[in-house]
Amino acid sequence: MRRSAILLILIVILPRMLFSQQPIIISYSVQDGMVSNNVRRIFQDSRGFIWIGTWEGISHYNGHKFTNYSTLNGLSHSLVNDFFEVNGKVFATFNNGSIDCIDNGRVTKFSKIADEPAELLKLSANNYIIPTTQGVFKYYGGKIVKPNQEKPDLRIEYMLQVNDSLFLGVIPGVAHQLVVLKKDFKIVATFPIANEVVRSLYKDSKNRIWFCTESGIRLINLDQQKLSCEIIIPPVTLLPAWSGNTCIYFIKEDDKGWLWMGSAKGLAHIAPNGNYNLYTEKDGLPSNMVASIFIDKEKNIWLGTANGLAKIVSRTGIATITPDDVGVLNNAKMIMPVGKDRVLIAGSTNPKLYQPQIGKREDISFIGERPTFLIPGSNPVVFGSRTSIGYYDSLNKKIIPFSTPYFVMTDQGTCVDGKGNAFFGIHGGIGVVSKKSAMINNSLGHRVTSLTIDKNGSLWAGTWFDGLYRITYSFIGDSLHFETKDLSHLLPDKCIRSLFTDKEGNVWVGTRYRGAFRLTSNANDVYTVSSFDQQQGLSSNFIKCFAETSNGDIWVGTFYGLNKLVKKKNHFKVFNFSRVANFFHEIFQIVNAGDNEWWCLTSNKIVKLRDENLENVSPSKADITLIKLGNQQDRINIYNTDTVISLKYFQNHASFEFSSPGFINEKQNQFSYRLLGTIDTMWSIPSNGHDVSYASLQPGDYKFEVRTIGWDGEAGETASFNFGIRPPFWKTWWFISLVIAVVGVLLYMIYRYRIRQLQRIQHVRNRIATDLHDDIGSTLTNISILTELSKRNGNNPEKSEAYLDRIREEIDASGQALDDIIWSVNTKNDTLQETAARMRRYAAELFDACNIRYELKMDPHIAEKKIMMEQRRDLFLIFKESVNNIQKHAAASSVSISLFIEKDNLKLLISDDGKGFDPTQLTHRNGISNIKNRVSRWKGTITIQSGNGQGTTIDVRLPFYGSLKKGMK
Repeated sequence: MRRSAILLILIVILPRMLFSQQPIIISYSVQDGMVSNNVRRIFQDSRGFIWIGTWEGISHYNGHKFTNYSTLNGLSHSLVNDFFEVNGKVFATFNNGSIDCIDNGRVTKFSKIADEPAELLKLSANNYIIPTTQGVFKYYGGKIVKPNQEKPDLRIEYMLQVNDSLFLGVIPGVAHQLVVLKKDFKIVATFPIANEVVRSLYKDSKNRIWFCTESGIRLINLDQQKLSCEIIIPPVTLLPAWSGNTCIYFIKEDDKGWLWMGSAKGLAHIAPNGNYNLYTEKDGLPSNMVASIFIDKEKNIWLGTANGLAKIVSRTGIATITPDDVGVLNNAKMIMPVGKDRVLIAGSTNPKLYQPQIGKREDISFIGERPTFLIPGSNPVVFGSRTSIGYYDSLNKKIIPFSTPYFVMTDQGTCVDGKGNAFFGIHGGIGVVSKKSAMINNSLGHRVTSLTIDKNGSLWAGTWFDGLYRITYSFIGDSLHFETKDLSHLLPDKCIRSLFTDKEGNVWVGTRYRGAFRLTSNANDVYTVSSFDQQQGLSSNFIKCFAETSNGDIWVGTFYGLNKLVKKKNHFKVFNFSRVANFFHEIFQIVNAGDNEWWCLTSNKIVKLRDENLENVSPSKADITLIKLGNQQDRINIYNTDTVISLKYFQNHASFEFSSPGFINEKQNQFSYRLLGTIDTMWSIPSNGHDVSYASLQPGDYKFEVRTIGWDGEAGETASFNFGIRPPFWKTWWFISLVIAVVGVLLYMIYRYRIRQLQRIQHVRNRIATDLHDDIGSTLTNISILTELSKRNGNNPEKSEAYLDRIREEIDASGQALDDIIWSVNTKNDTLQETAARMRRYAAELFDACNIRYELKMDPHIAEKKIMMEQRRDLFLIFKESVNNIQKHAAASSVSISLFIEKDNLKLLISDDGKGFDPTQLTHRNGISNIKNRVSRWKGTITIQSGNGQGTTIDVRLPFYGSLKKGMK
């Protein structure tokens, strides 16, 4: 008796291993993109992203992908010791004493200190202590300094802050020591310790100092007043007994006061009373060697192991109940709590009474066919098989069968009314257990899948594919009587799979194809129907079960996961728990386990979960992690959203990568985005995508916005990036203004040119009119005078004949002048060839009658060149005046005429072998004067070489004006 009592006391006081609960562990490795599997340190920056220090470099995890840094892309060393952050810049310390800064994806060398810097000690936001092999260094004021210290070269491996004025450190060596230092790093006490390899120092919320070594964990009791120290092995009431002689790497306390301990044999999760779970590789850890532990802002537990990174999401509270004989639970179909930490299980194996906290199970005996279901809420508990029913004798742990008519149980629809009557659905009807007797009613005639009792005491029955019925039942003797009303018209789906009545009396109906429905009773037997389906967020429209929380929320188990309908003021909001917890199973049953915990029976396991009300977790802020601007050839990568950039018009492509520091289930994080400045400014449909690209953007100002969508469907804080695309220069306002100005000037110039052309034409007309008036008018005047003189000398034939000859000459001269005018204005004569041809004809008419030899030479290359009308006319008149003078006055026997272009000058050269004259002697005649006037009109030159008996040479040079060139002024 005494031995039994002692054993009982030991069982009560000693910590017990909780063999049965297995959390969901998520692993990450090089196959997922990490730089290395051997993790040394884990850190979370101010943006919420995770940094992993390994033996081969650094991995940065943003919830979507890993970005790796190694010596190949700038790190000073591969072995990472620790991290710290200042003003958004992440610094990494390396085993060789180097310190690198990583800012916006760029690595820069920052400083170099002594080798083997240990874990940093944070004093404030910008103040860190770095223990090294050669004393203590500090990051302070933006730089690394070595403060004054009593022993500046003292090797200190680990340090922690005991209080505002004392530090505790570890000095390795031949004789290991614990050292107590003041704020000025003066040593005030030392304590010898065993020659053990130290792994870490840690102070928990109870100010207990844990000393982790390769020989086990120790507890340091430091008297801060007396500066005395006692190092002990922790009692088994605090930690497992094996922790005192096993390599312990790290220990960390969570917000609930539980300890997480990383060791060489796995991860221990230790309750305040000393009970613990040990998780190893068989539970999903990448390795049993857990060297580092980190708890992030969302209370997720990150584990650094020798073979990869692992994460435990503590806030979902999901733990799989795994006894030694897993088949017992893998085939469970129904579960019912009976007392504290005890459950009855029925399924494909023999029924059991199971105590999950200690992994104990007891078989329940039965007679005949093996029971496969039980009726939750029945008292005594009713078990049943396909063709039999019985009640549970808890004292003797056996099932006692009832005598019943034959029935076939195809589904597991059950319920219990307020009087303890337990109903169960059968093929073709409904059975009931009342006062330890069983009755069958087959009047319904359909396969019954589910049952519930409403607030009025009526029995509701759902059928396989024949709809929904409400039954008023009564007991008459040993028989069960029904009055049935068909309510199938209330639902769009007659395939009913589950029924439930909540505390307010609403009846919940789960269908096979159309989701869940809530029926609210109103006056006159009228029901208000509310529906919930996948479009509103349910994980499946196949509804398997319901349960209700203490505050009126409704759990909905489906074929593909668990959901919670969160009660709001006038409605319910769908919260997809499975998406958050990555818990996608067929849910058969969900049962309240007390203390906000729930038993969840799935297709292949029993799960216990804790409702942490994750629907109330605020969505994390989205973060734009990479911006790619421009085309592939000239791409610009930007990591800082504060960057101001303006792109050229051909750099009109933009790609954005984004993520969110939400790690409860980062693969299910959803994002919505938009690009302001385009035609479509609507937010995109939420999705799991982490990138978006825009092509062929028009010039303008743009703002990209992205936000996370929380677990409750609400949007989180928006992240944004502004950029602009400059238009091509031909679309800019200044270029358009310049073009308008140039066009305006051109139009004005065309206008002015047209005016000048009109003025020139008018000038030509005026000259023609003047010439006609002068030549023809004077000629007609002369003819009139000569005619009158001829009349007066009619009696003198000789004089009259002379006057008539003069009249004939005047008429010929007038006709010739008129012919010259007509020739000069005819555009067909605007080439030099036509001009030379007319000169030749005129010279022939003039010289042939006088027996004067002549020649006219013209450069054939200029024959087709066009000449302005006015210049052509003046050129011909200069020629005409010259040859007329030769014919009248020179007495020449031969004449040479040349026409060519020399250096953009039109050159007319006329030579004769006549008697010559003195060009300097003035005469009363106007021939030479007219020639000079016409030459000066075109700003040309004339040279006359002549002498008595030496002949005459006239050299005329006129600037040549083609027909499209500007003429004389």
